[in-house]
Order: sequence, then structure tokens, then C-alpha cells
Amino acid sequence: MIQDLRQQLLGAISRLSDRERQLALVAGGILILLISLITWLQISSSIADRESRIELKSQGLMQVEALSGGFRERAEAKRRLEAQLKGAAAVSLFSYVEEAAQGLEITISNMTPRSPKTKGKIVEEGVVVRMDAVSPVKLAALVNRIQGSPQMVKIQQARVRRKASSEDTVEATLTLSSFKMK
Repeated sequence: MIQDLRQQLLGAISRLSDRERQLALVAGGILILLISLITWLQISSSIADRESRIELKSQGLMQVEALSGGFRERAEAKRRLEAQLKGAAAVSLFSYVEEAAQGLEITISNMTPRSPKTKGKIVEEGVVVRMDAVSPVKLAALVNRIQGSPQMVKIQQARVRRKASSEDTVEATLTLSSFKMK
């Protein structure tokens, strides 16, 4: 069958004039060139698609790596904080604040406990401390002592008002919290 087609093709070419043969060769060359061009375009398009997919996946991997680094840092910070909470001795806020205030010769007018709050494994206990007449310097020293202590005590809110009767003292209300693990 292939032999028959070949014989027919050779017979048809032998019947062509020189000019027709040249046109047939040019047309065949153009056809081969066109087929080669189409094949080359398809191959280069396929390569470009694969390269773009590889680039997208590489970018995704880089994002995952960056996020995992941030996750590790946050997990380590959480682990350190939990260890600090577990290792911290239970702090009685009333006695802690009284001792800190007495050490700085500050008179506390009123201390009111707040109800404990539980957030997951962490228990927060709070107290509201009111001082009617305290010098700003002593108040700053008390705040620094509380914030700088190794105990897990945090000043949640501080409200300071100038006293109308005295320019040397202020009224202050501090909301303090201590934290511990269940």
C-alpha cells in the first residue's frame, strides 16, 4: 500500500514540468517550515507553562517557609510564657501591692478585688487600687516597681487625675492583674 502511494507520487512528479517541480519543492519546503514552526511554538509554550508553574510553586514554598519561621517564633514565645506562668509563685495581689506601696511610703485608700477570669489554661485575678493623695514621683516609682518585678503582674489600666486641693499630689487608680496556670 505504501509502495503504491510512493509509485503514484513519483509518477505524478515525473509528469510535472521543471517550473511545476520548483513550485512543488517550494510549497513542500514552506509546508515543512510551517509544520516545524508550529511544533516549535507548541514546545516553547509548553516549556513556558511548566516554568511558570514551577515559579508559582517555588513562591508558595518560600511563603510557607517564611510563615513557618514566624510560627516557630510565636510558638517559642508561647512556650516561654507558659513556663514563666507555671514557674511563677502564686501572687497575692493585695499583699504584693501593699508591700510595694509601703516600701515607697504610699498610702492606699482602697483596694477592690475583681472576679477571676479564665482564658483557656490561664487564670487572671485582678484588683483595683485607689490612692487619693500620692506624689507623681512616687506613683511613677510604684508603677516601675510593679512592671519591673519578676512576678506575673500587669497594670491593665491607670487613671491619674490632678487634685484640685494640692498641686503636689494626684489621685490615681490602678487596675492590676496577676496571671497563673490552672
